[in-house]
Amino acid sequence: MEDGEDKVESSTEVSSDAAVQCDRISDLNSQIDKLKRELEVVKKKLLKAEYERDSAQRNAENLKGEVRELSKKLQEERKKTAESRRRNSDALQTNKKIQGNLLWVLSVFQLLYM
Repeated sequence: MEDGEDKVESSTEVSSDAAVQCDRISDLNSQIDKLKRELEVVKKKLLKAEYERDSAQRNAENLKGEVRELSKKLQEERKKTAESRRRNSDALQTNKKIQGNLLWVLSVFQLLYM
């Protein structure tokens, strides 16, 4: 009978070991599935981050272009302002000369007709 009991114990141990292995396999498969889901989440986050980075780079390039354009416009306005000031200064000098000449003519007339 011992042989029969050994066989029963042996088959029980084998089925018990098989059940443990099946449980481990099932746990490992669950862990793999969980890791796959986490990987998909990370991939989506990565794609989103890459899109945001690319978008930020495009925005930065656009802003650089706008800054260049505004800098050119500012330089042009500064040149116009400087030219306008120069012309105004020239006109002011001319006006002062005319006033001086008019005062001289007026004083001459006063001397002649008094």
